[in-house]
This record gives sequence, structure tokens and C-alpha cells, in this order.
Amino acid sequence: MQVLYTDEAIEDVREILDYLSDRSPATARRFEMELGALTAKISKYPEIGFPVEGAKRSYRKAELRSLPWSVVYWTDAVRETTWVVIVRHRSRHPSYGMKRGTSGDPPP
Repeated sequence: MQVLYTDEAIEDVREILDYLSDRSPATARRFEMELGALTAKISKYPEIGFPVEGAKRSYRKAELRSLPWSVVYWTDAVRETTWVVIVRHRSRHPSYGMKRGTSGDPPP
């Protein structure tokens, strides 16, 4: 199954990498590695994340192994595609990013 990122999720990753690169390039590299590993795992096992209650779609949330960021995604089984919708720090409110407009939603 392929994993794609919405525009907003790409922007989330850019902002995180900008923030981390200024403070700790080693942590920025670790973030990239862990995000890639998690994306690969989600690609093979899309049901690994925990269901997100109250979401407008059947969102799931998975966390990076050793860094405090989470990935919120949903799977379109018909198209065999998983969409990463939000990449957020775990200290953010659970509703952060959940009301993103249609520009961040993948095509129906």
C-alpha cells in the first residue's frame, strides 16, 4: 500500500524539520529516519495505529518510536492508499489539525 502526505502534512513536516534543524541537526535527522520507518510500517500494516475518536474519517494515530511526534492518517482500502493528514507534537491538543479544510483532504 502506498502512503501519501496531504499538503498540510507536508507543511507540518517542513515546520518540524526547520525547528529541529535550528536547534539540533542530529535530532532533525533522527526525526526524518523515524518518520520514514513509521511510514514504511504503516504502508505494510495500516491498522497499527490507534483509532482517533470524533474524527470526520476513520483516522488512526501512530507515534514515532523515540521522539514526541504523532502521525494521524486514514486508509482508502479501495485505492490501496494511506493518507497522512497530520504530523503533530504529542503535547498538542488532540483536536489540533482535525478541522483542516478540504485543501488538506485527499481526493474522494
